[in-house]
Amino acid sequence: MIALPVFLLVQLFAQGPNLDLPALIKLGPKSLQNSFVLIEKTIKENPENPEPLMARAEIYASIGNNETAIKDCLQAYKLLLAQNPTPAAKIKFLSKLSEFIKKSETNPKDLFISTSWDYYNQGKVALKEKNYLKASEYFSNSISLNPKETLFFYFRALSEHILGNVQDARRDALVGAFLQRNTSDTERTLILKEMEHFQGTSRIWLCETIKTQPITFNK
Repeated sequence: MIALPVFLLVQLFAQGPNLDLPALIKLGPKSLQNSFVLIEKTIKENPENPEPLMARAEIYASIGNNETAIKDCLQAYKLLLAQNPTPAAKIKFLSKLSEFIKKSETNPKDLFISTSWDYYNQGKVALKEKNYLKASEYFSNSISLNPKETLFFYFRALSEHILGNVQDARRDALVGAFLQRNTSDTERTLILKEMEHFQGTSRIWLCETIKTQPITFNK
């Protein structure tokens, strides 16, 4: 479990997740979402305090986004230096930075996974703006970097269906259904929750297509 500073813990569960959470956070456990929302709020209220940034870095590292964790850690260290820190405080921050860097070096896939979700988020924005061709391109980029995520295929299926590429859309829907077969009940609920952001006839088509595939819900 992530160890949060006391000044954060005293406010825990003070409010629910009402921010636009990163996709990986949103698909994580409720406790992770609540912690992230609380830390984001604390960062805004205490822009000169390095501790909330370090806490957010810990969360990003816990989901494999070491690149963003390193950025937060560097920013936190910059804030720390402005406060005339003790040698012990410097060592604490630098040790954590070293840990994040080592994780990034030993698991290079982290960067690709992080970037794939960035493309996914951009694709959702393009969908909202009705730029369906661009959305499909973003989801294709997500799939090329991280081809095991059900949501990437479902959302590209939605884009392709709206564009009239029914055969490609059905293919993506079936691939997504196959991938979903290996997810837990909790993960399936989260997938459906994420899809609720998109409504319309193509969403109805996708849901009906998924339901006709027994491989989606049978192990």
